[in-house]
Amino acid sequence: MPMVHHKHGKYPDNHREAALAGKLWGGVFMPANDKTRKIKLGKTTADRDIQKMLLHLDDPQSHFNPHKLLRFYADHCHPGAQKFYA
Repeated sequence: MPMVHHKHGKYPDNHREAALAGKLWGGVFMPANDKTRKIKLGKTTADRDIQKMLLHLDDPQSHFNPHKLLRFYADHCHPGAQKFYA
């Protein structure tokens, strides 16, 4: 995925939803796909023609923490990297 499609940040401490206040978040931008007939999307549950952001929260107690995993790989990429593979 291009590096510009990987975003991360932190919810402000005064966020309107108290459960999200101060939590780290990450997201992957999923652009609309105009090649639906050329790739296999049989098990895809997302709408194919609508752009969206797939979000995840940092959850230190979870054994599988996508935020920690993706931040680790993104932080260890070369500063001039154009694409991110994980």
